[in-house]
This record gives sequence, structure tokens and C-alpha cells, in this order.
Amino acid sequence: MERELTRERIAFLEKDYRRGFVQFCGFQASEIAKGLFESTSEIISQGKQIIVAQSTVFDVRNTHEKMVSRSTVTLMAIDADKLGK
Repeated sequence: MERELTRERIAFLEKDYRRGFVQFCGFQASEIAKGLFESTSEIISQGKQIIVAQSTVFDVRNTHEKMVSRSTVTLMAIDADKLGK
């Protein structure tokens, strides 16, 4: 028998989800419920300074898996001393 999430657990998950880049972008979880997400990432192209990567997120329920998100990102290495403070 599956238990419902407590209010305390939902508040924790929402706060934990909003860290870092997600918080910077202002994203919020629209619903928090019991379930399982799996994520995979792979490097598509790796150069000296630029990396292209692809990530996929799957919603997993029982034995069924459904792709719910896919992103392709371009990352660039920048020297720390060139970053603004």
C-alpha cells in the first residue's frame, strides 16, 4: 500500500528542487507527488572548450517508462579569472 506524501516532505522536495540553476531561472514545481524520475545524459560532441550534451528524463511507473523531457545544451569552459564577481 502506497503512503501519501506528508506536507513536510512536499515542502522539503519543493525546496530541494529549487536549488541552483532551477532557482536562478525562477522555475517552480507545479505538483509534487510520489513517483520516480530517471535521467540520463550523454556527451554528443566534446571539443577543447565547447561541449554539446543531451539529457533525457523518464517518468517510471511500475514497469512502464515514458520520456517526459529531453534537452540539448552547449557548454563552454571559461577561465575562473574571467568571470564577473
